[in-house]
Amino acid sequence: VLLRTTQASQITSAADWTPPKAVQQGPGLPAGVNVAQAAGGHAAPVFYVGDVNGSHGLWKWKAGMTSWQRLIPSADGSAHQALRFFANPYNPAEVYIVDTDGIKRSEDGGVHWQPDESLDAAATANGELHYTSVTLSNEPLAVIKDMLFDRREPGTRFAFTDAGVFYAVDGRTWRQLLN
Repeated sequence: VLLRTTQASQITSAADWTPPKAVQQGPGLPAGVNVAQAAGGHAAPVFYVGDVNGSHGLWKWKAGMTSWQRLIPSADGSAHQALRFFANPYNPAEVYIVDTDGIKRSEDGGVHWQPDESLDAAATANGELHYTSVTLSNEPLAVIKDMLFDRREPGTRFAFTDAGVFYAVDGRTWRQLLN
């Protein structure tokens, strides 16, 4: 299950992850889920969960939904796997994924996906790097390691990748910050 607290300072041990300090969010998680990200703030959170070490699926849940909505593989065929995913914590409609055939972005909460050609070119060094690499322990790693979004500047975000650190101030045009 997915548990949420709004009193993190009161969670001091595993036993504290019970009501009233923590509350279950949504129904039981889909099988294999091992990553969760929240978006939308405290008042109306949207949760994205994935199984990045299994089928690479992605699901979404928010208050009022009776089950987890499967986003990936997408119904329209625009996205196949979420090797990694990054939900904008300040805009629950905006999600990025590293798919097997490109880096993609959704601006409607994961219903439709479009290639983010600028971020794809930046993160893969114009195609020189693959979307995944393998560690010495044979664990797959996606080309984007993390993303950071700015609450005060909605278009500003950073991507930490194998090719370096990149930023966008308009949410679309990615530029290199560090190589």
